[in-house]
Amino acid sequence: MHPFNLWNITELAQHEGLMLVREEMFDQHLYPGYNIMRGVGSRCDETFYVGESSTFMFAFVKLDDKRKKKIKRALG
Repeated sequence: MHPFNLWNITELAQHEGLMLVREEMFDQHLYPGYNIMRGVGSRCDETFYVGESSTFMFAFVKLDDKRKKKIKRALG
């Protein structure tokens, strides 16, 4: 979902030594009381429709220096 799909979450996570374990569809109904909020500006307390969303699960991965440099180069 735009613009959130532009965040490149898995690439950012790799840069920090995390590996994607699983991605699942986010089901808001499993979290009673959960509401997505805008977070900034004059409408920060308003909810909004998100559509399809994902939950990402990561694990820490110990990276050697060579792998870290390769990831850094790939991410720019």
